[in-house]
Amino acid sequence: MYVCICNAIREAEVRELVRAGVRTAEQAYEEFGCEPVCTHCTDYMQEVLDEEALQIEAAPVQAYSGLVND
Repeated sequence: MYVCICNAIREAEVRELVRAGVRTAEQAYEEFGCEPVCTHCTDYMQEVLDEEALQIEAAPVQAYSGLVND
């Protein structure tokens, strides 16, 4: 699904940015190398970013023991 039709930005692309540390719509547009044209999408983009960030924070962290089995 498109988050921003004017710049052809898809939801999956926005979600990937969260994994790279992006947390605001402004940062996302910078990463995509564009600016909002009609601005109708900025609120929705922020919702997607927030939702993905919450999912990442809620995901269980696998413990790493640092031990290597030979």
